[in-house]
Amino acid sequence: MLDATAWRADKPPDTATPDRIQPDTVQVFDTAGQYVGVEDASGKVQPAQEKPDPLADLTEEQRFIATLKDMGRVRLAARAEVGGRIRGWVEWVNTSGETVEQLEVSAIEALGYTATWAEYGVKLTAGKHVIVATPWPRVMPVREPEARLYNLSPSGGAAGLASAASEGGTADRSGVTIDYAQGKRPDVFPRSPGYEPGTTYTGPVSSL
Repeated sequence: MLDATAWRADKPPDTATPDRIQPDTVQVFDTAGQYVGVEDASGKVQPAQEKPDPLADLTEEQRFIATLKDMGRVRLAARAEVGGRIRGWVEWVNTSGETVEQLEVSAIEALGYTATWAEYGVKLTAGKHVIVATPWPRVMPVREPEARLYNLSPSGGAAGLASAASEGGTADRSGVTIDYAQGKRPDVFPRSPGYEPGTTYTGPVSSL
């Protein structure tokens, strides 16, 4: 039974829409905008036929590995032979060059895949589903450190940040005041009183 609140509209079909719609039919959508079928000339609604699941023959563990392709491109990250046994790591890299998932080949085998090592890399097989991981060259994303200059002027405050393009010689800018006289420099930190010869140091007296 279809929802009685379904409405009809001439809108592009989604993924569940049949590839071909007869000219004398009307597409029907539910209140959420999801395609539910077509209505023929007699007013009868034909439910939409869902597309078959290409991963229906996989277990939940195998499906997890198979769906990682939607997150990034598979790559053989490392390969080594330890004690006559080949070990390797496979990663999935997104379009930004970041690793979104990384697993050891033995862990993928534990999830239900069969690993076959070859000169080009490793082939992971689960039934009719095959994943080929090769050590294609990867360019690591480089993040340049952001240059910051701190504004320590009295008007700007100690916590103020100046832009990376800010340099000295900004006295002509509005709101910037430089208190400076020739031969006199304002101290950044307060000075301790100087030592006078002949005086005796008296430490703090405890009241306890």
